[in-house]
Amino acid sequence: MEHLRGLNEEQRLAVTAPLNGQLQVIAGPGTGKTKLLTSRVAHLLLTQNVQPHQLIVTTFTRKAAQEMKERLALLLEGSQIDVSKLRMGTFHSICIRLLRKYSGDMDLDPRFTVASNKDVDDIVDALIGNLPGLELPEKADDVIRDDQGRLSKSKIKRAISHLKSKALDIKAYMESDKHDKDLLTVYEEYDKRMKRQSMLDFDDILLLSLKLLRKRKCLFGIKHVLVDEFQDTNHIQLELINEFSHQNEAFRDNITVVGDPDQSIYAFRGAVSENFEFMKKMYPSCTAVYLRENYRSTQDVLDASELIMKDQQDRDSKLLRSQYKDSFKIVYRNFANDFLEAKFIAKEVEHVISMKLVDENDICILVRSNYMTRIIEKELNNCRIKYSIVKGRAFWERKEISLLVDRLRVVVRPHDSCALLRVLGSHTGIGLMSVKKIGKLIDELHGTNEPLRILQDISCGNLRLEKLQTKVINTCKELYEEIRDCQKIYNRELSDRSSLLRLFDRVSQQQAIQKLVTDDEEKRNNLSEVRKYLEIFEPDDIDQEVEELTLLEHFLNSIDIYSPEEMDDDDRKKTNEPSRKVSISTIHSAKGLEWKVVFVAGLTQGKFPSSHIDPLVESPVKKVCEERRVLYVAMTRAQQLLYVTSASETSVLVKRLTDNTGIATQRQISLSTTEKLEKLARQIGTVVESCESHVQKYLSLHPVVTPQDRYYNKIQTIDKAPSIENRISYAGGKGPKVPSDFKLGRYGYPRIVTKRAVSRIGMPEYPIPDNAPPVLAPTSKSLNLPAQAPKRRKTLGVRRRKP
Repeated sequence: MEHLRGLNEEQRLAVTAPLNGQLQVIAGPGTGKTKLLTSRVAHLLLTQNVQPHQLIVTTFTRKAAQEMKERLALLLEGSQIDVSKLRMGTFHSICIRLLRKYSGDMDLDPRFTVASNKDVDDIVDALIGNLPGLELPEKADDVIRDDQGRLSKSKIKRAISHLKSKALDIKAYMESDKHDKDLLTVYEEYDKRMKRQSMLDFDDILLLSLKLLRKRKCLFGIKHVLVDEFQDTNHIQLELINEFSHQNEAFRDNITVVGDPDQSIYAFRGAVSENFEFMKKMYPSCTAVYLRENYRSTQDVLDASELIMKDQQDRDSKLLRSQYKDSFKIVYRNFANDFLEAKFIAKEVEHVISMKLVDENDICILVRSNYMTRIIEKELNNCRIKYSIVKGRAFWERKEISLLVDRLRVVVRPHDSCALLRVLGSHTGIGLMSVKKIGKLIDELHGTNEPLRILQDISCGNLRLEKLQTKVINTCKELYEEIRDCQKIYNRELSDRSSLLRLFDRVSQQQAIQKLVTDDEEKRNNLSEVRKYLEIFEPDDIDQEVEELTLLEHFLNSIDIYSPEEMDDDDRKKTNEPSRKVSISTIHSAKGLEWKVVFVAGLTQGKFPSSHIDPLVESPVKKVCEERRVLYVAMTRAQQLLYVTSASETSVLVKRLTDNTGIATQRQISLSTTEKLEKLARQIGTVVESCESHVQKYLSLHPVVTPQDRYYNKIQTIDKAPSIENRISYAGGKGPKVPSDFKLGRYGYPRIVTKRAVSRIGMPEYPIPDNAPPVLAPTSKSLNLPAQAPKRRKTLGVRRRKP
């Protein structure tokens, strides 16, 4: 059978598992899980008498779902099976379809909108302004307050999301014994504001869908549920999987999940790495298949990654087997500071590129957080190495695109006060305080009037606000007239594609947008991309349950349902473009990607693992475990060569690398000998000319330094001291000792380097060898040097004033 071709023994066992029952596939990095899941779906469709609409397949992103559908179309070619009928997508997209279809059961507007990150920020900002009584210094640094007792937007968002991810709505949280009264007040206010605008956030979508499925049967005829990236699911998603599998009593509890608990790195978004164990408790008869054949990395990369994970709690060893014939030791280097670490990375990248061993886009530098890239970028610029940031701003969140979308939203969404206030704030001459005043008035009158009508009343003088300047009132009038003109171009009677394109042209020419794009070609190109997209856009089947939606509403909904993970994925796809640039990425943004040469930088204690701990979702022990999984994901992005670097105090996460001397080296062995370099080139599939000269150059860049050399290079900087004998000393020795070939410093005195000075020039510390011979310090007489520094002559002069 075509769908079983090319599978190894373990993959075939998982693909051909029975339809009935529960199956966990523990798929380590690079073990072909996507191929397995695609083949499993094809097997059920071809051999188990299952129709496409009888399967639910959840993926981490919509892009992953689309790629899987394309693979399935090739596998099922000529079989008369319609892949488009599959219930495939993210949890959010599947649940949105359900909520639109059964909105009456949940007392929802079928045309509800999904709140973007900006919408949620604006709503939380507004409720903070209306709850000043909750700012209590005596309750500083709790679940919703900062260290000064003020309400914290980020903490409020995390706290509410955390409750919803545990399936706790307002009523359930109120009835719990350990509920926080202030958090409950904030939660209720947040929920009220969301309902007022007919909005749902991403957590609401899952929570309401779970309630709906427990209330009634909605997914008729489901025979099997398949879940990709199971390690990134949270508590409520596990409950949803359970409810999905209960919709058909004749085929109850048939589930296949694929994932790797070692790659669960989204705890800050509520992901629960223990879901594999929870599933086993829910279904004691659940079977597990382990994939151990790795098709991505060399054996040394796999061994080093496995070594890192040996300190993980309650974990089974993986022992992955590489399919590569040759393997090359990973490099671990510790430097005295970040500057030297970045310099080493840049020089190493420069040498690898100069050899033409790999292209620039085959190299990636991974860091834990965005702020850690700055110093690396500077060194790459110094070496004139082109690079691109993989985790940039997602396309739909760029300022010019976001403003354009907001202006389109206010045309067709009359209750959308968030977008209206952002558009108002983009106008020249209107400040934040004025926008807040108008926003507060809209909140007070929202039950009786639409936000746009309130804006009209302000501009006409029917509503008066204290201390509102005439300039602001005129701006409100201009905006209202602009929106009304746009509504004449595009409305429910004129909602075809040509009307939509005319509306786009009108909105994109407005002053606030033109001010952003006039002198920036990239931003103008971004607007052109949106227009091209509108020319070919077709509504997704997610919204087919709501027939009265216009084309523009379909388009806006398609943007709204991008979850945070998909925002990252939407921007990451640019790395697949053949641009010859080195990639710099955060580890979370690199998940699912791979490169031939990978640098994992910043393994410094306090930075990686981070010293910040969120008490709401993490304990110190869980935090370290999560960070270790993040490092595991980073290391397993490497196909051939892997470098791990740190500065100053080495992270506890790489302690095993430093303790096991055979696992890592100080320099890349594969670039140090002609034989190894030729093997590496053959394995990559390239030809390196003049291997011998490249090896000699690399050795000159990285000379072997013995502990004896380290001893003689420990020099202490000495300057103005009363006598040469007192100036010359060795920090670890007894009596005056200096290297025989000491350096002469300022005024001709011997320059001897201490531990601190060594750290400035980047010499890793080594223990002083016991057999290191002491060298007696020369006297000032034998050196024929003055005992004291010559005095500088003082120059007299008139201090000039600055003109």
